Amino acid sequence: MSKSDSHRLATSSSGSPFSFHLPALGFAFLAAFSFGVFNPLAKVITGQVHWLAYAALVSAVSAVLAFLALAAFSTRLSFQPARWKDYLGLGLVGLALPMLLTGLAFSLAPSIHVGLLLRLEAFFAVLYGVFFFREKLSKGQLAGIALGCGGALLFALGGFDLFSGIVILAASALFGSYLFFSKRLERHDALSLVVIRFAVAAAWLLPLAFLAGVMPANPPWLEIGVLSFFTFVVGTLAYTESVQFNGVWLTGAVTQFFAGVLSIAAGWFWLGERFAPIEWVATGLILAGGLAVVWAKR
Repeated sequence: MSKSDSHRLATSSSGSPFSFHLPALGFAFLAAFSFGVFNPLAKVITGQVHWLAYAALVSAVSAVLAFLALAAFSTRLSFQPARWKDYLGLGLVGLALPMLLTGLAFSLAPSIHVGLLLRLEAFFAVLYGVFFFREKLSKGQLAGIALGCGGALLFALGGFDLFSGIVILAASALFGSYLFFSKRLERHDALSLVVIRFAVAAAWLLPLAFLAGVMPANPPWLEIGVLSFFTFVVGTLAYTESVQFNGVWLTGAVTQFFAGVLSIAAGWFWLGERFAPIEWVATGLILAGGLAVVWAKR
């Protein structure tokens, strides 16, 4: 998408509740802020409830909040029954499964570790573009992937629990599939995609949590509500809008890089979490690789 197209979209009515309130690049910064700053709340919640209950409750509350936003902005839900397979992929593969994995990861590892490795979603998004949409990788993007993989390997060798790392990497790969499904549903407005995504995920996760007998009697509703609203509703909506206005590459550069930095800062500030020296080196490689992947010219 050209800069002129981005400007035109940002200054015209696109059915978005944010269209007249933020410049195009502001969506990417808002998504980064939402994904990064509120990341430690997930660690707090999984310290109080089972990780399966975490995934179910956050998905359900996010779905309710997204429906309320739809009603508040008098936006008509974009829904085509014939696209049910894409809707299923959007909610089940792109949210329910990675939510389960991140809930498990937060219960096992510090929030700064989870928040950083989730930024590898940028690498998987590029790979999806190559395999499913026949996009080409530049030398810069290949170098970025090598840097990021090297950083992830160094992170693991530095003493980070290998099982937790694999869980987070799997979650990153599944979260990255959101771009694949949202691109297939690009004629839908961003808010409709958010509503459908969380409604489908909640429809799967809530019964599973009840059947497993892990739903708490008194969940931490305040923490769940704040996390759901800022990270999953506002963050996902802003991220989707930014992809529409700025394209995947610029959105990924701003969102993934700054979200990684902010999640580290938030984990240190709110929870007192720290990186070992070698993990700082690995962090630099991962963030630099992610920046190279999404910023490099094709």
